[in-house]
Amino acid sequence: MLFLWLWTALAWGLPSPFEATLKRLEAPGVVEIRNGCEPYPELRNDVHSGLRKGFACLLGQSGRLGPFHERQAELLRWVLETFQPLHFSCTNGYGYWNASSTGPGQPMRLFSGKVEYPEVQLELAMLRSSRRANLDALLFHEMLHWAGLVHPGNHDPGPDLVQLYEVCCFGATDARGRKSPSMEQTREQACEILRDKEVFGDKLDKKLWQTRYPESTDKIFQVYKRY
Repeated sequence: MLFLWLWTALAWGLPSPFEATLKRLEAPGVVEIRNGCEPYPELRNDVHSGLRKGFACLLGQSGRLGPFHERQAELLRWVLETFQPLHFSCTNGYGYWNASSTGPGQPMRLFSGKVEYPEVQLELAMLRSSRRANLDALLFHEMLHWAGLVHPGNHDPGPDLVQLYEVCCFGATDARGRKSPSMEQTREQACEILRDKEVFGDKLDKKLWQTRYPESTDKIFQVYKRY
């Protein structure tokens, strides 16, 4: 079923503004592969694939998630159009992380050194190994941070939209591309949560989220943990 909707999304294409954005990302200098990532020019294809699949999911080509999630896609598209070049760099020696990225307006230190916005830093050991499977999903995950989506802390009652989107939109495989029934169940659970129109209405209802899904994120990612 997952492969069917991905094929449908790729065959039909995205709404024209999104197709135009992806086309513009192909122009020279827009997607900048640098700082140790140069031996991996195929990263450009992974970036493009991640955005296409992620946008198709959030925009409802696999079954509508709802207007709230469509607005997150629009916000990320705006970032891609507004802040260029898009930086993808590599670092070495941080094997406990696969990747990290900057949020809006925060040139900050990630793995090493000062980085720019928008930027994703990738761990070289991950690119060289079997952990590279599903890199398009990882890149979409990190690019969602560019749109201001964060992983909630202990004092934030909100959902981890970045993780929910990755699990729902890219399917039930681990970092090495392996599948299992429990992971497929996890994907379906993530999508079902995102379709809750009372929590994800005109705006996110954090109080209702906390009441309705007090432990859901932790339970979902017990079988999907990648980072």
